[in-house]
Amino acid sequence: MVSKKLLTRSNLVYVVAVSWALFQLYALIFLIDILLLRIVHVTFALILAYLIKPLRKPFDRIIDPILIVLAIITCGYYASIIDLIAERIPYVTPLTTYDLIFGSLLIALTVEAVRRAAGKILALFITVFILYWLFGPLLPGIIHHDLSPRLIFEQISLSTAGILGFLTYISSTFVYLFILFSALLYGTGIGRFYIDLALASVGKTRGGGAKAAIIASSLFGTISGASVSNVLATGTFTIPLMKKLGYKPALAGAVEAIASTGGQLMPPIMGAAAFIIAEILGVDYLYVCIAAAVPAILYYIALFVTVDLIAQKDGLVGVKLSSFGWRSIVKNSYLLIPLIVLIYRLVAIKAPLRAILDSIMVTIALIVIKTLIIERKPRNLKLIFDSLRDGSVNATTVACILAGIGIVVGVITMTGLGLKITSGIIYASQGNLALILILTMGTCLLLGMGMPTTAAYILTASIAAPLLIGLGFSKLAVHLFIFYFAILSAITPPVAVAAYAASALAGSNIYETGLLAFKLGLAAYIIPYIFLTYNDLIHPSIQTIVYFTLTLLALTSLSIAVTGYLKGKLSAPWRIAFIALTPIILMPQPMLSIAGTIIFAVLVVSRIFKFKQLRRSPTYSSKKPP
Repeated sequence: MVSKKLLTRSNLVYVVAVSWALFQLYALIFLIDILLLRIVHVTFALILAYLIKPLRKPFDRIIDPILIVLAIITCGYYASIIDLIAERIPYVTPLTTYDLIFGSLLIALTVEAVRRAAGKILALFITVFILYWLFGPLLPGIIHHDLSPRLIFEQISLSTAGILGFLTYISSTFVYLFILFSALLYGTGIGRFYIDLALASVGKTRGGGAKAAIIASSLFGTISGASVSNVLATGTFTIPLMKKLGYKPALAGAVEAIASTGGQLMPPIMGAAAFIIAEILGVDYLYVCIAAAVPAILYYIALFVTVDLIAQKDGLVGVKLSSFGWRSIVKNSYLLIPLIVLIYRLVAIKAPLRAILDSIMVTIALIVIKTLIIERKPRNLKLIFDSLRDGSVNATTVACILAGIGIVVGVITMTGLGLKITSGIIYASQGNLALILILTMGTCLLLGMGMPTTAAYILTASIAAPLLIGLGFSKLAVHLFIFYFAILSAITPPVAVAAYAASALAGSNIYETGLLAFKLGLAAYIIPYIFLTYNDLIHPSIQTIVYFTLTLLALTSLSIAVTGYLKGKLSAPWRIAFIALTPIILMPQPMLSIAGTIIFAVLVVSRIFKFKQLRRSPTYSSKKPP
């Protein structure tokens, strides 16, 4: 009886997840064989995917255990042939019956895990590429390929160029450790600390509820790295607060969705894709963080300006915090120690793996000190294991996705499909640069609507990045361009997942919230085009100050047009003028840019002057904005 109670699915998830975390830490601290690490990493991800997302009853009691056993047996087989995998030569090293059986099993188990962890769309997408691999020799025209299915099979399932390839290496090292670090850091209570810090900073100002949501979400995004998770973590507090202060439910949800989506852009963690960018480009992770910093700051300043204009327009006030101050912030500032250690180690040793391992150990020590000395609650030491479980559970989706995308990348690389798709894009755009960029943006947004950010980024980058780099854009700018739009898919209708998550918390209509989030976040869709054109925004220099200022003016002009307010409600001609000024200020031609800046300044000053005149009028009422 007792054993049945212990052998529940939730307990199995707990044991497997904690075991995975402990294995990963052991493997990376003591540097075991990297190929063995990949094999075991994928196996744990498969098992957890089957446990966390079971089939419908009664199939879960029969099929799920079978899949778990098959995953373990497959792991054992691959572990036994590690040397052969590393040394085999396609078409030369003979394929055994066991190679065919377990290679096919690995592919099937991976696709099923992707279906459960990431949804049917991505699983179907991967299946299409598997079908292309098998039946490509029978297809006509440009999509035909002459490669033997056997050769592709070897590359995908029995080499380090497929499921066990580069993406799984990234997943089993950088990505897993940073997700684990995020879970442990969240376990210290830093999420609440960020919210308190945001409220203390801007809570009392005009529209303080929304501004606090922006700051809290941007800070929390440094440890969550996922739009929906960010919404659920900070939105449960900030959305009710905004509604209480007079924000309409749809507006409260939209603000939280935009703020949370930008969290993936905010260094130092930036989600899993940032590590992949660093590895693909062969640069330090810190280099990517520095490059992403200025665009991320522009993103949040633009959102801040928009929210402030809305607060003026609707007469929204700040938060009344009679019993709140900076004392509690200072008291709990020790929670920032792990992040400080991470940043210091990244700068000092420029070795992300070592830096994150050190930060994880510091975080665990911090939890122990907080539990035993500060709170004096020894029972809460279980929080360490709970955080290890949460980290593994959070990593399951990413690990399954990256293993599955390894199949897609393997097929694209082997068959030359990427070049064929690139040729198709060039043909469809007739070589028009603007149209190529728009098509790339559309691909990112479309893929991101049905897939997590990491998957959308990798797939688009494997196809579009070589094309854009070939057109003369810098490698880093191209990858950040693709990364940004993969992220922005979370607030792009019709499948704006972050906005829909926020609408559930706000109790608003999902489509109204999604459209409003898209509208208020329009400035974010311009930023990638700006740093693609002006590389100084991602490569800090003296010129960065000039382009930062011009970009900020342009985005402010757009925010004024979107909100329809500047010291009073704007008529249609005024809004059109501010919309027109946005691209003019950003023009590469200095004369046009200067002219746009001057016109913008004249329009703003004239609005301020008119407002002051109206205030002096005896008929002016402060309750009715001009």
